[in-house]
Amino acid sequence: MLPDISIEFILNHYAVSLHKALKLHKFELLRRTGLVISGVTSCGTIPTVEQVAKKKHNVLLICVDDLRNELGCTGQSHMVTPNVDRLAQSGRLFTHHYVHQAACGPSRSCLLAGVRTDAWGYLGRRDLPKNEAVSLPELFKQVGYSTVTMGKVGHSAGKRYRGFEKEKSNHGPWKYGISALFGYAHGKSHHKMIWKNDKEDYLPWEAADVDDKGYLDAHNAESAVKQLQELSKEDKPFFLAVGFYKPHLPLNAPKKYWDLYEQDKLPVAKWQQKPIGVKPDWTFHHGTIKNYVSVQANH
Repeated sequence: MLPDISIEFILNHYAVSLHKALKLHKFELLRRTGLVISGVTSCGTIPTVEQVAKKKHNVLLICVDDLRNELGCTGQSHMVTPNVDRLAQSGRLFTHHYVHQAACGPSRSCLLAGVRTDAWGYLGRRDLPKNEAVSLPELFKQVGYSTVTMGKVGHSAGKRYRGFEKEKSNHGPWKYGISALFGYAHGKSHHKMIWKNDKEDYLPWEAADVDDKGYLDAHNAESAVKQLQELSKEDKPFFLAVGFYKPHLPLNAPKKYWDLYEQDKLPVAKWQQKPIGVKPDWTFHHGTIKNYVSVQANH
């Protein structure tokens, strides 16, 4: 975990590097992109690169795809999330963080590039000028960090985005990132918009009676531990970004985790109405969810 001095350095220099392109004052940029951390971005002196480098704190960024604040540590008592709860208890928990866009790709673009965009794969655009955006890993690289990514950190699974020196994803029996993202048990994958010849109908969830490694994220976690061990042997600090694939659709997990819950006792989402003044097709991410048989039958 970065100390306040390092967080302040990253946030302030992140804003300084982008405000010219976006025509925003650096603190206005921080406010708009949701990067302000209370009590950290003060009006004090911004530390130098040398000051930050001397600290040599390692950074582990964990991204969980499409996860809402449905966790025990955020007050959802019906959720069984002991490991995340324990992590929250040992650190600082932020309860008022909002995404710019309620979809996987654009929200990742905002996080990695610090810009307000609705685009999927913003940093992966071939026509994007190098001086238009500085990515978060690029900033760490500039101050002497090793930068490594694995899993789904940006829009595309298993892709090395700008600023990352290495990509270390383990896709297990699914072999490729896109297959892993839409993976089912035993190395199967399904997405009719991607694989046009996929004629088989799948439900948008699966609860196979397999161990943790029956699905991808266990392979991801195992590889992340190994990568942490390898990076810790280096003589310079590291920034490791690990992206877990679930709960992005399809909602697949080993049966033992589904068995932790009694369906009849789970609370229904409080907000059931569509947002006022928003186009109906904007409230339904049909590109992913309509690929599944039960959803096709009901929409």
